[in-house]
Amino acid sequence: AAPGTAPALLGSVRSLPTTTAVATVAGTATAPAATVTTLRQRMERLSEQLEDCEEAEAIRRASVAQQLSTMLQTLPAAQEGGVPDFSQEPLWPGEELVVEEGFTPRTMLALTNHIRSACASMDQQNGGPPVISPRTLLFLLAQVEERLSKGGFKALVEFPVPPGERVVVVGDLHGQLKDALWIFHRYGLPSEAAGNVYLFNGDIADRGRFAVEIYVLALGWMLAFPGAVFVNRGNHEDLLVNTSRCGGFYDEVITKYPGHGRLIFEAFGQVFAALPLAYLLGPSRAKVLVVHGGLPRVPGQMIASLKHMAPRGPTVPMRTSSLAEVIVKDMLWSDPQEKMGHEVSTRGGSLMSFGPDVTLNFCHQELIGLVVRSHEVPPTGEGFGFMHQNRLCTVFSASNYKGIEHNSGAVLLITSADLAQGLLAKSVKPEVFYAPAQTQACMAPLEPPKELLETEIGAEFLPQTPAARSQREAVRRMEAARSEAVTRAEIKKDDPTGEQIKEEVLQIVSELVVAHKEELWQALWHKDLGLRAAANPARSGFVSWEVWKDVCQTVLGHAVSWDAVGTILKVVETMPPHRGAVDYNRFLHRFHVSLREDGCVRAAWMDSVLGGLLDKLMLLSVQDLLDIFDQDKNGRLTISELAHAFKQLDSGLTAAQVRALFLTFAVHCDQTVEEDIEVEPFLSALIVAAQEQSQQHQSKHARARSAWPRWASRYLRHL
Repeated sequence: AAPGTAPALLGSVRSLPTTTAVATVAGTATAPAATVTTLRQRMERLSEQLEDCEEAEAIRRASVAQQLSTMLQTLPAAQEGGVPDFSQEPLWPGEELVVEEGFTPRTMLALTNHIRSACASMDQQNGGPPVISPRTLLFLLAQVEERLSKGGFKALVEFPVPPGERVVVVGDLHGQLKDALWIFHRYGLPSEAAGNVYLFNGDIADRGRFAVEIYVLALGWMLAFPGAVFVNRGNHEDLLVNTSRCGGFYDEVITKYPGHGRLIFEAFGQVFAALPLAYLLGPSRAKVLVVHGGLPRVPGQMIASLKHMAPRGPTVPMRTSSLAEVIVKDMLWSDPQEKMGHEVSTRGGSLMSFGPDVTLNFCHQELIGLVVRSHEVPPTGEGFGFMHQNRLCTVFSASNYKGIEHNSGAVLLITSADLAQGLLAKSVKPEVFYAPAQTQACMAPLEPPKELLETEIGAEFLPQTPAARSQREAVRRMEAARSEAVTRAEIKKDDPTGEQIKEEVLQIVSELVVAHKEELWQALWHKDLGLRAAANPARSGFVSWEVWKDVCQTVLGHAVSWDAVGTILKVVETMPPHRGAVDYNRFLHRFHVSLREDGCVRAAWMDSVLGGLLDKLMLLSVQDLLDIFDQDKNGRLTISELAHAFKQLDSGLTAAQVRALFLTFAVHCDQTVEEDIEVEPFLSALIVAAQEQSQQHQSKHARARSAWPRWASRYLRHL
């Protein structure tokens, strides 16, 4: 925290030097025990709402990045490094089979067991070293891209689900390996011979630290059994999202493969571009549409557009220029709502939510029995939820999401018999689970594919009749349920008050405030309660509670419960004379940006910027200072004059930083003036700082900073 700092010197991540930044917050308190349950539920909901705000920021940045990419297309292309030579590197575990056979069922069983063994001792939140070699991973991705390209990069895949087959629809996993392995434990590994089919409905990447391993399992088994494993694209199968704060997959790849990380990441991007956007399961009279996000704003044109869609790119365009791009964006990002029609989504201004009338009309026109989607934790927290007169089902498979949500995971079981009956909403079976810790999930036994049991292990040990396989699965699921109950109870004991969720809420809020600090300050400044005084209106530094909520809603996100955020942050004054109001300066003081290397901005960068500027000021006479800072000789200083003066001095400050500096002096030098401030107090402050600067040569860092006036350190820290 930085108490006493000036509100207008605003933290902006893009104005800092190139390094990792962390937003921090101070001043929170623990809730009384009587309100624990209610507070935890509110924080769980807040976490989901703020995650939408995070994704809205990611969308905004993706839009900017897309625009920059377009501008840079005219520049010469970078030289490609080519495929690295792995011929001299030793084989990793499981690689010998890959080299000999490719990704066959036998190879994939060996790789699956290797992943289970190697990851069993790793921390599920922080990850660990790579367990699949870069050579195998690049080979796998190349094989998957080639397989999908031979199919014409289809955006829509129709799969009839032959008699005797069952499709296990897996929702978001977000890098949580324990859930992927636990699902395989409960329902067995994929098998074409046994009719055990898996459909991964996107969002394998990001947030968790084992997305690489899950992709190896999903894509590798897809190569081994092309008719038993399918993978849909989600909104997190997108390279720009992977690099954002709500991502994490880029960091995972670069960390695990420092020598080949960029090449591997780009290879994943080519696979993401080739993945289908939707699957149609079943016969024509009882089809199930499986899509990651939901229905587009033009649902009547979706199926026809998908059937003739051109190949997609590794990133989803946020600045759409065609109907096809709008449909792709909506299918990956949209959410259902209870209101009729379409509305702007809480995830961002360019995205949409769709109502029950949209779903029902679409199902009627396209002869769809059920729409299955993923994309979010259902409000029930049970891993699944039906909406829109039971014609739409959300399935989410990452249990205890991010290690703090305490939600169940679920899969959707769709059998050929269900599809034949046609009553999908009643016969399709969501199954809820709660995966144990990663060590236990890695050690859980897996039912091998029927093909391997019949040819190598021996059917006499594990009978392969449908009844025998069903009986073994029922036993595994019964034992799994007992283990899950114990795990869930233990996790709830670990964090009964929801402190982990509270930390995440505060972290997201702090990053949002820092990213929009100037906009927030301007909005609150102009709504100051002191301006309403009948006599001698002057800013008081306070706004009403309702104004604070309205401003946060407008600037940071309209779908967030700012009542709850304000309660957690304790922003409302409880003592007179401002009881019930919000000290917006103090609120904004609580949030700042610090550099990860030093833990604080007050380091070499601050020395350099402030020292360089004040060194130049010391060379000027008082008259020179007046000529530079008061060009029109009226004794007042405007933002444009200050910007021009700093440009003459070659200060290196950005326009946003100059504006922030001016607003700070406006508060401390001349609070009643909005457009300009007096030159004299401004220059006096700079001269004092210049005099202090002359004493800094004793030490480059500690002594120099201790010699500065406190206001100088505060100002530059916020710049």
